[in-house]
Amino acid sequence: MHWTLLTMISGLAGQVPGAAPDTPTTSVAAPADSPAMAIARANRTKMKAPPRPKARLKPDYPEVERAALHGGTVSVAAIVNETGTIEEATIVRSSSFPALDAAALDVVRTGSFIPAKDANDTPIAVPVSLPIRFDPYDLSGDVTVATEPEQTYPDAERAAGHHGRVLVVGVVDVDGALTRAEVSASSRAPGLDAAALATARATRFEVRRDDKGQALPTPVRMAYEYDSFRSPGKGGGVLRYRCDQFVLDQDWWRSTFPPKERGEFYTMMLGLGTLAQLRGGKLDFTSASLADFEVRWTKAIEACRAHPTTLMIDHLKPEGEWARRAAEPRR
Repeated sequence: MHWTLLTMISGLAGQVPGAAPDTPTTSVAAPADSPAMAIARANRTKMKAPPRPKARLKPDYPEVERAALHGGTVSVAAIVNETGTIEEATIVRSSSFPALDAAALDVVRTGSFIPAKDANDTPIAVPVSLPIRFDPYDLSGDVTVATEPEQTYPDAERAAGHHGRVLVVGVVDVDGALTRAEVSASSRAPGLDAAALATARATRFEVRRDDKGQALPTPVRMAYEYDSFRSPGKGGGVLRYRCDQFVLDQDWWRSTFPPKERGEFYTMMLGLGTLAQLRGGKLDFTSASLADFEVRWTKAIEACRAHPTTLMIDHLKPEGEWARRAAEPRR
C-alpha cells in the first residue's frame, strides 16, 4: 500500500526515473485476419474479464545480443484461446534485431494464460498485444558485487547543494572489472557524476558464467544516491537535516530542474503527509491538496532561510512530525 501510494505521488510530483531508452523499433505490416482472429476480435465486445498471464513472460536473452548491448521492445500480437493457450503469435513491431524478435515469439508462444471471460464467466478467445522488453542492463539478482569502495559524497558538492541520483552503466569483463562505464542518467552536477563513475570503475564483480563454465561479459546498471538528508543510524538523516543545508539543496535544485520536476526528499515528505491522511481516515489526493503542500513547502524553505541552524522538519507540518514518529522505535 505504502509503495503504491508513493509511486502515485512520484508521478503527480513530476518525478522522471532515469532509464535507458529503447532501441528504435520497426513496424511490421499486419497480415489479414484469419477466421480465428476475426472471431477473437468480435469477442472483445462481450469480454467481462481480460486474459492474464499465469507467470511473467520473461524471454531468454541471447547472450551475444546482451553483450552487444542490443535491446528494445518487441510487440507481439496473438490470440489467447478458451484454454489460455496462445495461437497465431506474430510480430507487429520489431526490435530490429532478429534474435530478439525470435526470443520474444518463443516466450509468448509458450506462455500460459488465464483466459478471458464473458458476462456468464464462460472462457472466450480474444486478441492480445504483448510488449516484450529486452534491456541488456536488466540483470537484477544475477550480478554479484565482489568488492566495492565506500561511496563518498564530495564535500564541495554538498556545500554547493548539489544532490540527486546518478545512473552508471557498463560491462563487466571476464576478469570482473567494469569496462565501457558511462553515466546513463546524470544528476546534472558534474562533480557527482564523476564521483559515481569513479566508484563504479573501482568496483569488482563476480564473473557470470554459462553452463560450460565460460565467462560471460555482463552489462550492469548501478544507481548512486547523493543526498544530505541521508545518513547512517536510526531515523536516517531526515531528523538531522539542518535548514542551512536544506536551503542550499533547494536553491540549487530550483535553479537546475524544471518547476514540475521534484527531488526525492520533496516526494518523500509529500508521501508522509498522504499516509498521515490515510491513517486519519481520509485521503485528499487532489490538485488542491498538492497545491497546499507546495505552499507549505515554499514557506518551509523561507523559514529555514531565516533560521539556518534549526531542523528542516520543524518547519513543515504535519509531515515533519510524521517523520519523527516514523523514526521512533515501536513498542
